[in-house]
Amino acid sequence: YKRQAYEVRLPEAGVYDVTVMRLPTEEISGSFRPDAHRLRLEIPDAPQVTRDIELDEDGVSGFVRDAQSGEPVGNARITIFELQEGGGSRFAATASTDENGSYSLPSLAEGTYRFSASATGYGTATLDAIDAAAGRALEGQDFWLEPATEIRITVRGASGEPIEGASVVRLGDGASGGGFGDRSGVDGVIVMASLPAGSATLGIVANGWAPAVLDVDVVEGEPLEFDVRLSRGVGLELRVVDETGSPVAGASVRVALEDGLDLTPLVAPGGFFGGSAAATPDGGGMLLVPALESGSYELTIRGEERQTTKTVRLRDGIEKVEATLR
Repeated sequence: YKRQAYEVRLPEAGVYDVTVMRLPTEEISGSFRPDAHRLRLEIPDAPQVTRDIELDEDGVSGFVRDAQSGEPVGNARITIFELQEGGGSRFAATASTDENGSYSLPSLAEGTYRFSASATGYGTATLDAIDAAAGRALEGQDFWLEPATEIRITVRGASGEPIEGASVVRLGDGASGGGFGDRSGVDGVIVMASLPAGSATLGIVANGWAPAVLDVDVVEGEPLEFDVRLSRGVGLELRVVDETGSPVAGASVRVALEDGLDLTPLVAPGGFFGGSAAATPDGGGMLLVPALESGSYELTIRGEERQTTKTVRLRDGIEKVEATLR
């Protein structure tokens, strides 16, 4: 990371989550997936504040290899989520391996994390409950990926038009909450091979469209094809307040179907990374979910050592909902 100056205008003092992305130094082709790192900054009430952000290169490191041949896997995607108390997780960092299968990331804040690695042609591997301590490097966070079956998904709008830029996120038990990195082209087609044999639940997400859920049964060596239709959906405007009616910023919001399937990775801000893992209201306690399919959803809101749940029914337009943390 080179020394760079930045300037940001903020509406008020408070604690902010900041994502720092490392952009490529030369022109690239195909889908763009920047390295990124999330950190938290506390901004006091002052006309102008200077905050230096220092990122070391080797806070987290490891390699990714083919589980059968032992060969390094280049351009594998490493995604890290911080595990939250009471369940749920939030995006922390992401990076890609080099041609030798190696990767490195800046140090993580103290906490407990889930690491996942995926690459085209392979299944996703996960390292759970990795504890990070301030100032301590996490070396040897290694992955061995198993070859996986190719899946071809064509994503279309309600009228049958192909949707460019759609991506896939794994949901449900055992899912990392991260995306597979592949995005649909102008033909609306996503070609992925990052699932091992067995059953899986996938979320299909595209900017401006309500996400869709797809259940798949993967048999090793048997390619699969799916045609998925997305709708414009219904918007959800959620306002989180305390018992006095004052807005609560920074709470975590979990969005789930009535059967308990967690959709938060599909609707949280930061989905550029293939699905963030936590939705967070802004300084005014507001969270806008642009599009969901009409139907019933269960919201779980946690913040300030309190928690509340609320069932909402989305019909049309933008539904405005208020939730009180008690």
